[in-house]
Amino acid sequence: MAYKNFKATEIIEEIGAELRKIRTDNNQTISHVAIKLAEEGFHISNTLLGRIENGERRIDDDTLNAICDYYRVDPSSVIIAASKEHIRRLSEHLSDNAATSEPDETEHLYALYHNLNTEGQKEVTNLMRLMAYMDAFKKLQ
Repeated sequence: MAYKNFKATEIIEEIGAELRKIRTDNNQTISHVAIKLAEEGFHISNTLLGRIENGERRIDDDTLNAICDYYRVDPSSVIIAASKEHIRRLSEHLSDNAATSEPDETEHLYALYHNLNTEGQKEVTNLMRLMAYMDAFKKLQ
């Protein structure tokens, strides 16, 4: 099954955009980040890092954590910002009623997520991924 079939149900584009924004806000190139990560013991190619930032490649937890550690940002804040952007994009396609009621509910959900301990946040993230995969499989059948 082609990877592109999952793109609409995941937040890979938004996570990549958030990581790119953090990198550019710090005036760093992809090559510089890859070199610095290698110096810290985490090897990632320029190409892979670029594909992650462009939403062309999924990012695993270890890679996300290594990049976020280097940038000195909380991985949860990256995921939350990416989720908000993903919901905003999806809301553009909804009717006016659905789009206007969504933000209040999502803000409450973000607050709940943020108040969870690390293990709870991991469980929620895994559940969201599972649900995204289930939605993708339903659409393909």
